[in-house]
Amino acid sequence: MGISGLSFSRRHCGPRTFMRPQPHCIPGETLQLLSEESPPHRFDLKLHIRKIRAELEARGIWIDDDLDDVLLEIMRCGREAIEVGRAPIEDAAYRDAAAKLHRLVRVRESGASVPQIANYRFPGLLRQIEELNRALRKRTQFPPGLYKLIDLANRMAPTEAELVSYLREIEWHLRMA
Repeated sequence: MGISGLSFSRRHCGPRTFMRPQPHCIPGETLQLLSEESPPHRFDLKLHIRKIRAELEARGIWIDDDLDDVLLEIMRCGREAIEVGRAPIEDAAYRDAAAKLHRLVRVRESGASVPQIANYRFPGLLRQIEELNRALRKRTQFPPGLYKLIDLANRMAPTEAELVSYLREIEWHLRMA
């Protein structure tokens, strides 16, 4: 018996062929290279967009509507280029969209883009919203979570109670940073 109860005999392994060198090609036959038989490398556009999103989040940049629109434009232009048979990098529309994304990211990183709360559905909270917006305009740098909170307060607060909770969290972020 061999290791862990398995038997290795000539009957199962056959003659000692594992010791003989095996020829990789038959004499007279041409050797096919991997690049000749495999299709050319395809540009994975979805993976590229996912990597861009991950990089932005790693830098602490919240993907708001403007950035999301530009990423969708990059995706559309890249898809159109691939359908025509060009690499996306060679496509002028793709390069323009990528340049627009870089400009927006540069603005976000420089602190010139000041997020503002634009949810004015509840008149009782207008004074508090204006005070927070004034405090936001005075700042030059924002912690990453603050962008997300402001975006959520603008989009995802259907009730006054939810908006108040977002406003409290925004105030806390402003005090902590």
